[in-house]
Amino acid sequence: MVQNKDESHYNLKNRGSSLESYLKNKVNLRKFLEENKVDSDYQQGVFLHLFTDYEFFTSFFDKDYIRNVSYDDFCKDLYYSYDQTNEYLKKNMN
Repeated sequence: MVQNKDESHYNLKNRGSSLESYLKNKVNLRKFLEENKVDSDYQQGVFLHLFTDYEFFTSFFDKDYIRNVSYDDFCKDLYYSYDQTNEYLKKNMN
């Protein structure tokens, strides 16, 4: 609910020099838990969103792919994957 995704995802300022370390540090679950109580449905939803993003950034894509792709190409593939997943869910959740 903020414009700055770094702020809303509790990113570490120094994420490393490789795409792999950048993605691993893109969502900081520990910082979120240190700064928030997860004692409401809303906070549980925010945590689930952050956890899902973290898992997607660190587990969805093949490690060899991450080690050999540019950030720009990764972003294109990431949003393509989001679009494909959303279309699949729309078709199959009815």
